[in-house]
Amino acid sequence: MTNRVDSLTIPAPDALVWRIAVRRAVPGKMNDYLAYYRAEVLPGLRKAKASGQIAGSTIAIRGVGAPSGEFTTVTYYANFAGIDGGDPLVQALGREAADRINAKSAEFSTATQVFVRRRIADLSF
Repeated sequence: MTNRVDSLTIPAPDALVWRIAVRRAVPGKMNDYLAYYRAEVLPGLRKAKASGQIAGSTIAIRGVGAPSGEFTTVTYYANFAGIDGGDPLVQALGREAADRINAKSAEFSTATQVFVRRRIADLSF
């Protein structure tokens, strides 16, 4: 079970490709991660969406059945070619700004797993 953080979501209702990163917050740092994401990551992702590099994004905190402190970050794309474009923050903000933002993430969380899913419209609602 996951609980989406609506205030940190950029809707992408028809995105066909999802890049999902399962992350684990440093103990006691979940709120710090969410504040960092709101202040630094989300504006860059909004810029990436406005320029068509991504279709949207979201964060969901994992609940029942997941280890404590886990959450997912999802970046939505219109197609697989979008993933080939690389880090949307680099595309939207430039390498230097993206590297600074991405480096700060390590203070609050670690990635445990990354995978890609394709939405099948006939099987989705």
